[in-house]
Amino acid sequence: MNSREAIYAALFEQLQTINANLVPGAPAIQTFSRRLIPTSRVDLQPALLMIEASEEYEHPAISVPPKVTLVANVLIYTRDGADPNAVSATALNRLLDSLEGTVAPVFPGEQRLDGLVHWLRIAGRQTIYDAVQDVTQATTTVELRMLATD
Repeated sequence: MNSREAIYAALFEQLQTINANLVPGAPAIQTFSRRLIPTSRVDLQPALLMIEASEEYEHPAISVPPKVTLVANVLIYTRDGADPNAVSATALNRLLDSLEGTVAPVFPGEQRLDGLVHWLRIAGRQTIYDAVQDVTQATTTVELRMLATD
């Protein structure tokens, strides 16, 4: 398995290209971070945060190295401002479409982060809080999984 830090650094570098992959109407990401920051402390939004979430080990047989799946969560924050007609999910949906384009593999094949992993896949959109705190803030979390070993 390649170094965890090399894998996560390559993933974060890939995620930082999202502004080059924006779908029409998607706002540009203003803040990138590998640290968990509360929405109230991120002034420049939309924001994209990548957090290392977990690892899964599969042991196929005795004396065989385990298959390791690394899991990262990508949090996207948007703030609609004072527009009473804004739908918080609209910007999030456009940014999610842009995220898919950013981590999509070059056809044919899998996204491999320049050979550091066997594949990178979006596993699901875990949660959305649609402007519940102050009627202007929305957050979504997307789980990314990467097979780091054979």
